[in-house]
Amino acid sequence: DPLSVDVLVDGKLELHPKKIFSRKLDWGIDFCGYNVLPHYVLVRTKTKRKIIKKIEEGVSNQAVQSYLGYFSHANSFKLIRETKKQASPREICYSE
Repeated sequence: DPLSVDVLVDGKLELHPKKIFSRKLDWGIDFCGYNVLPHYVLVRTKTKRKIIKKIEEGVSNQAVQSYLGYFSHANSFKLIRETKKQASPREICYSE
């Protein structure tokens, strides 16, 4: 892409040759633990597994609230519902 080449040359930036790859936009872009797709955002599977494992081991109310906040930035209604079910009722403070 000529525009990106101009930006790189003018800004004196370099791209790492092993960190550049092409893939279909429909596959999404992995960014900050989310999989960003053209019309929606999902929580990355690896991130989801780690969080669910921590909740099963038992975490504080603050941690559960933090995870729910993290999930809220993605299209994750079912994941939020399952997380609330999985965490014990005394740990969740429902504020809706």
